[in-house]
Amino acid sequence: MKGSKEKKDTKFKTGNCFYLKRSKIGRERIFKSPQDMYDAAVEYFETCDNNPIYELDYRGKNLTKILLPKHRVYTYQGLCVFLDVNTDYFTDFKDSIKGKTDELSSDFSRVIKWIDNVIYQNKFEKAACGILNPMIISRDLGLKDSTETKVDAGNGFLELMKRATGGNE
Repeated sequence: MKGSKEKKDTKFKTGNCFYLKRSKIGRERIFKSPQDMYDAAVEYFETCDNNPIYELDYRGKNLTKILLPKHRVYTYQGLCVFLDVNTDYFTDFKDSIKGKTDELSSDFSRVIKWIDNVIYQNKFEKAACGILNPMIISRDLGLKDSTETKVDAGNGFLELMKRATGGNE
């Protein structure tokens, strides 16, 4: 037929077994042991502590330029950038060991919980003593200051309703 195109055969040709050339499935594990994960987290925390963020400021009557060191906050996002993984990595890792009772999973779970606690404590303490903005950190940590107001109208409410409805209930 004129103007029609022939269908291309897109199937693998017989004998094409390129997929078998792959030596392994998936990528290497980032942490071969809970100790490796712990060591990497400690290295991240030390890097944060030893490399503050500097704020440019001007002081004195001559407005001398100075750099003020500011504390670097521990975050999961920062940890993931440091480790060259995405944030879903820890979520997926937590999910993959949830409910497992073998020793390796339990040890990884303890390290992840320790990381959670260190990051939380770092943010909370720095916000509590004014180093960080308490409002931003409290939102990030899921803390909220709520008050509950209860009004007990008692019988006065019933009297009001009777008057409003003309004494009919």
